[in-house]
Formats: sequence, C-alpha cells, structure tokens
Amino acid sequence: MKRIIFSLFILAIFAACKEPLPDEPIVDTKTNHEDTVSVGFMGVGAQLGGYDNLSQLISSPTLSDADWEQLFDRLKFMRPGMVRLTGSEGWNYSSGGVYDPEKSKDVLFKILNFCQANNISVIWGEWGHVGGASSYDLDWLNRSLNFLEYMVNTKGYTCIKYFTMVNEPNGDWSTINGNYALWKSLVVKTYQIMLSKGLIAKVKFMAPDISISSGAYTGSSTVTNPFVTNTVKEINNIVGAYDYHLYPGNDQVENDKFYNTTLAYKKLLPTDKDALITELGFKYLTDSPKGILNEQLKSADPYADVSACEMVYESIYGIDMSAAIIQLLKGGYKATLVWRMDDAAYISVSSSGIKTNRWGFWNSLGSEKFGNPDDEKLRPWFFPVSLLSRFFPAGSTILNVIVPVKPGLYAIACSKDGKYTIALVNTSKDAYTFDLKMNGGKLLSNMNQYKYISLDRRNYTGEVDANGFPKSIAKQDIDLSNSKVVSLTMEASSYILLTNMD
Repeated sequence: MKRIIFSLFILAIFAACKEPLPDEPIVDTKTNHEDTVSVGFMGVGAQLGGYDNLSQLISSPTLSDADWEQLFDRLKFMRPGMVRLTGSEGWNYSSGGVYDPEKSKDVLFKILNFCQANNISVIWGEWGHVGGASSYDLDWLNRSLNFLEYMVNTKGYTCIKYFTMVNEPNGDWSTINGNYALWKSLVVKTYQIMLSKGLIAKVKFMAPDISISSGAYTGSSTVTNPFVTNTVKEINNIVGAYDYHLYPGNDQVENDKFYNTTLAYKKLLPTDKDALITELGFKYLTDSPKGILNEQLKSADPYADVSACEMVYESIYGIDMSAAIIQLLKGGYKATLVWRMDDAAYISVSSSGIKTNRWGFWNSLGSEKFGNPDDEKLRPWFFPVSLLSRFFPAGSTILNVIVPVKPGLYAIACSKDGKYTIALVNTSKDAYTFDLKMNGGKLLSNMNQYKYISLDRRNYTGEVDANGFPKSIAKQDIDLSNSKVVSLTMEASSYILLTNMD
C-alpha cells in the first residue's frame, strides 16, 4: 500500500459556520479557491422508461404489480431529484392515427403519478420529429404539444419542468440527421406553440440535447461545436436551460480529460442559464482492457444489441460512474442523469428476436422474458450511484473539495438544511491515506459511512440490506473543530460517502 499524507479541505464553512450566499463567494486566503460550486442543485437521477414495447414482449400494456412495486421501492431509496422521460406519438398519444392521450395511462402516467407524489422533477421530450429530412409535420407538432398541455394542465403534472424536442439532433441516428437548420425551425415553432398555450410559464424549453461521443474528450480547455454555439447565438432567448448527453471512454475519466472537456463545454453556454447532463454512460474503448471485456460479454449475450454496455454487470462500473458524476458536480452542472434505470424500459423487437442495450441498474423482465430471474437483482453500480442520488438532494448547495493532484482521486460535498454529505472516489490502483479536515472547523454529528470497493469482476465489498440497498458500515461524530483531523484510507478502486442526511 502506498501511503500518501495530504489534507482534504471541505471548504464549506468559515469559523462562524455560516453557509456562503451565492452572490458572496467565500475565498480561502491560503488556497484562493471559492468553496461554493453551485446553489440550487437539481439532483442525481436517471432516464426512466418508456417500456414502449411491453405489449409485444409480454402481451400486456403494463408491468406486473410486482415489477412496479420493485421499481418504485428502488426509486424511493434513491430519492432522485430529477428523472428524464422520452416518448413518441405512436407510443404515447396516438391510436390508429387518432389522437389519444390516455394511451399513456398504463405506463407513463403511472410513473408521473409517482414523480408527482415524491417531488421528483421531470424532463419530458420527443424521441424524434415527424416530417422527414427537410421539414416537419405541423399537425403532428400540434398533437405533441397538445399532449404536453394535457399532461400539465388536464392531468396536473406540475412535476414536468422541462421539454426537449428531438433526442440528440446532432447525430446521424436522429430523425433530424444532424440538420441544425431543420432542428432550429422546429424548436422555434415548438416554442411559439408552447407560448400560445401558456406552457412556457410552467415548462421550460431545454436544448440542445446533443450527444458528445468518446472522441471529444481530449482534455483541451477549448472546444468547438457549431450545434452548441449556433443554439446559444441564435435562439438563446427561447432556451430555458441547456443540456448535454455524455458518453466518455473509460480512460478519459481516470484522468482530467473528461473533467477539462466538460468544463470547456459548459463554458460554451450562457452563465445565466442552468446546464444539465441528461444522459451519462460509458462507451468503452474497444482496444482497452475494459473495452475488450465488454465486447466479449456482448458476444456471449444473445440479447445484447450492438450498443450494449455489458460493463454494468462489473463492479468497476460503479467506480467509473461515480468518478464521472463527482467530476460533473465539481464542474458546476446542476444535475446529472445516468443512462439508464431499467433494461426493460427500452427493448427492440424484430424478426431476429428481442435485443436490449444493457445499460440499466437491473432488468425488470429478467424472469418473464429473458429466462434469468437474477437479472432483476440490482447490479453493483447501483450501490455508489444510488447514494449520490439520495444524499446529493435537489435544493442542496454543492461545495468544492480540494484534493492534491493524485491519479484518480476525486471528491465533492454538499450541504442542505444544516447537514452535509462528502463523497470521494479513487479510480487508481494505489491506496491513499490522508487527513480529513474542515476549514473553520465543525463537529459533524451522526455521520454515516458507506464504503464500496470494486474487486475482481462482479465482486465488490459493500454492506447491503435484504433489498440490496446500501447500508452504513459505521455511524459516528466526526470532530473537525479546532483544527482537528480525521484519518481516512481510500483503497484502490474504492468509494466512500459520509453523510448525516436522512
């Protein structure tokens, strides 16, 4: 074990223990670094279904009661501040060519009822547009926005906070096929109709919803992206918040390439608009050890589609995702949503069989359709990510944590209602021991400690309860008053979360 002594500063509090105001950043004179990263955090969450092909899979328009109960129990543990839901006319509000908003009663509205009751903010969006490569169908667009109006006004889903038009419009896989001019004309008309319906006062338009693939994360502090810069320059007045989809390669998050590139992409956006990450996942590089393993696992999985991320079964995925989320919070993004909650939400059905892209925390149809009851169990990466979701709640203040430049070591903290969470991850193969101290000093009472250590393949160290939910391994007061320190050890490929939040 390599022993490295350094100080980790939780720059949350001065001697008076007064939380800084957003317009009065507090600067530590020794480090000259502001402690408050952002205020009004929106949460760590996930992409929810969907479940669009259920009737083709199980001859039912909805999940079983047991599967719904399982989904909602897991969401109750995670307590995400925000989730994303995406749909389309054929799946959600049209039957036989006739407008039918109640088509969504068995799945989408069931999810929205849960979000409404549990104070979870929702991003709703269209997967794609109708009208072809050079135009859009105005009749369809009116139906789309009639459906949004129906959800918000008729059903009363005030949890729907944002609307997006066309998933990843910059990609050649999208209905827009990367045609910025077409997308711009569509979103301008979308905004106009939303405005005429009085929806803009209730639901913000979010854009550009583009995907940033693994080749983009070079670590440069300067990036160019015409789709983004044109959006900011030409239609910033109609955009209520900005969002990206991020799919880095594994080696880019183990160093500062991902962090620096995502900072550069954030700098392309106006500082007076919130920036969110609404999809986060890994595209493992095929020539890397993890990428080679991923391809081997895909080849052995008869249900895996070409884009499957089989690494979700491996314990190291929990470390990779935690490192990416922590870096995004440190960079000031107001929310991070992982792709995705449940494999069963998005399954393709064709003459060649059923395929899924294997990105979820579990697969609700493991028993019913995949012949594998164990696939309904929580996968290892749920452990660290669910804790980030639960204990970095919506409305919290994100606080900077300064760590020395050591390979693979990242940390972030937050505060809300006088309570604190500190999360640390070590992606390296070396163990670090260091002193934890707080600038200004404070007694942190009743701090629970959660620890996750990635071991070989699908094995990990981490206490869980009968439901598979993470359990605290210790609860104690952490006395950091009067310059006191507490020693912490981070094993290789490990994660620690300390919190006195409920």
